[in-house]
Amino acid sequence: MWRAFERRAALLPLVAAGALAGVSALFSEGSSNGRLVWLGLAALAVAAAGATAILAGLPRPDPPVEALVALALLTAFVAWCGVSVLWSIEPDRSWDYVNRGLVYVALAVVGLAVGAYVPRAVRSWAFVLAVIAVVVFLQWAQAVLIPITLSVFLSYALKPIVNWLQKKAKLPKAVGAAATLAVML
Repeated sequence: MWRAFERRAALLPLVAAGALAGVSALFSEGSSNGRLVWLGLAALAVAAAGATAILAGLPRPDPPVEALVALALLTAFVAWCGVSVLWSIEPDRSWDYVNRGLVYVALAVVGLAVGAYVPRAVRSWAFVLAVIAVVVFLQWAQAVLIPITLSVFLSYALKPIVNWLQKKAKLPKAVGAAATLAVML
């Protein structure tokens, strides 16, 4: 049974991976290379911190063989992309793919750390991804959600005034609402 400190310390890879995934989803500008350098450096820093923690005495992870094979295949693919720079028609584009692949390898190493050290990693990671998905959706839909929320709030806030205009001044609801909004604006 893990002690409380070890359980909380095991959540550090989850927090780091969640931060990387959130920043990637919110600030990466799609598949452009502009922010890839910074996301890659952050992923490499997290992976290096994990490797340093293992060298400092943290128990070595025991990932499944399938995960190690997948990481080896991804690393081999990135190495092949690097070698293909030699005969490529557009070596700068090939080099861009090598850089992108290195970021993917660093993120995969962080993912292995999450899977190895975080208790109930699948459930925890699903929660983190759900939170990131909600935040990304709210950022994407803010152009629609802000006016809708504002209009719903105004309709509830101004309903007593419109009702008063309907009863006392004998105005129809639509005219009372238009008059109230005209006075507000």
